[in-house]
Amino acid sequence: SNIFRHNPNKKIKELIVLRLNRNFELKNSKPCKKCIETMLQCNVKYVIYSENNGTMTKIKVKDLIDTY
Repeated sequence: SNIFRHNPNKKIKELIVLRLNRNFELKNSKPCKKCIETMLQCNVKYVIYSENNGTMTKIKVKDLIDTY
């Protein structure tokens, strides 16, 4: 089932994806190829995701495709 329930004609500006370990430290939550495809279908413009070093990265979803 699709977790994005909205009007497909509207653009979601940003989507935040976080992953925490048991100590509440940020871990890598970079979206997979399937997630990227879903975000593109739902017109998500940017994704902000956590990285293992405790930082957050903001990138255009269309540019995220090139990182795989």
